[in-house]
Amino acid sequence: MSPTVPLALIGFALIALSAMAWRPAPRTVLALYIGGFLFLPVASFDVPAFSNFTKVSAIALSVAAGIVMFDARRVARFTPRWIDLPIAVFCMCPIATSLANGLGLYNGCASALQETVTFGFPYLTGRLYFTDLKGHRLLATGIFIGGLVYIPLCLFEIRFSPQLHRLTYGFHQHEFVQTIRYGGFRPMVFLNHGLMLGMWMSIASLIGILLWRSGTLKRVFGMPMSLLVPALVATTVLCRSTGAILLLATGLALMFAVKWMRSGLPIACLVATPILYIAVRASDVWSGAQAVEMARSFGEERAQSIQFRFDAEDMLVRRALEQPVFGWGGFGRSMLRDNAPDPSSKHIVVDGLWILIFGMYGAVGLAALVGVFLLPIVALWRQLPPRTWTHPSVLPVGLGCLVAGLFLADCLMNALVNPIYFMILGGVASVAMSSRRALVLQLTGRTAVRVPTRKRRVARAHRSVAEAADF
Repeated sequence: MSPTVPLALIGFALIALSAMAWRPAPRTVLALYIGGFLFLPVASFDVPAFSNFTKVSAIALSVAAGIVMFDARRVARFTPRWIDLPIAVFCMCPIATSLANGLGLYNGCASALQETVTFGFPYLTGRLYFTDLKGHRLLATGIFIGGLVYIPLCLFEIRFSPQLHRLTYGFHQHEFVQTIRYGGFRPMVFLNHGLMLGMWMSIASLIGILLWRSGTLKRVFGMPMSLLVPALVATTVLCRSTGAILLLATGLALMFAVKWMRSGLPIACLVATPILYIAVRASDVWSGAQAVEMARSFGEERAQSIQFRFDAEDMLVRRALEQPVFGWGGFGRSMLRDNAPDPSSKHIVVDGLWILIFGMYGAVGLAALVGVFLLPIVALWRQLPPRTWTHPSVLPVGLGCLVAGLFLADCLMNALVNPIYFMILGGVASVAMSSRRALVLQLTGRTAVRVPTRKRRVARAHRSVAEAADF
């Protein structure tokens, strides 16, 4: 492996600590997460207590160290709530899994640390820093800017093939043959796969379109959204990721349906569909033949890809049901194929995150992961009904729920973990835990202050707030 890879990770850690020492604020945290995710190398290391140390691990640990060292007061003020129970269960589930399979306490603790860093730290960062409506506006704007930054890099690889990672870090991050799609190249830039990049660009496009059309964001870097958004959408289409483009169209249709119907039914359908899919596939009620035939309209290659995924899921479901509660644990034990014709085909290859979690951590781990997505959306629904999500002030946090739902749908077919989506979930959870009075005051741009009088009566006064705390 090229020496530039560890140097890049070490350099990022130093930058993260310096930035947090200079300004431990939401804008800094967001820049570190997005910048690290978009530009750090795709590599994996075996380090003590980590069997799979990646750039996600480097980002989460570096930012967490900066928070503890330079913003400990914020951490001390944080109080866990019931909404955080699913992420806590998911992060601790590997310990129970390891003990149930006789793999030992050390293996369980190491796996729990891995999941805590990969999933728990980004979620907790969102809980700490994106706690109000204004914070979610910053979060949505940051993701949109992240998509804009990738436009020239994507266009370069669309024209010259995915080479930037090789030119910068000395190797391709994935099989080159998978970058050839529809007579051209599907870019990867510095992400794990073209599918991950397609999803990122689609989410950035979705956010850009809705922020623009709602009037929430009018200019970025002095340039009008009417120029930036079409350029981003065009680049997203050129990335040749069919599934991500369909999710972009689905997200737009859902938000327009919410506005037109003034109802949360479209969002409920979005959340319910992945859960229903998991239920029918895990119980072998549905074979997926109809989906394969539908995909055939996009080409035989696409249909074969989906059929391969369904076949692999069927085998993994049968394997997972042998240890249905806590799963098989790590070391690929959940992916063993019975009666393999040769050693090279001993392990089943599959991409869906849900089936990987089901096999590794059983129904407990899978239910906890789904709860991480579901509870923040349901809790926010109670505080701010979806019919209000098209309001310019509420739209960014409503987009957070939409992005979470679309990412959950993407996890049915892919296992490409993006820590920024879990940071969004943590932020949505924080807003959902706010009181309705606090949300109303945020919407009106005012805050209540008690002013004592000589007669010891309390009069209510209001003062305008230009910026939220710590911005």
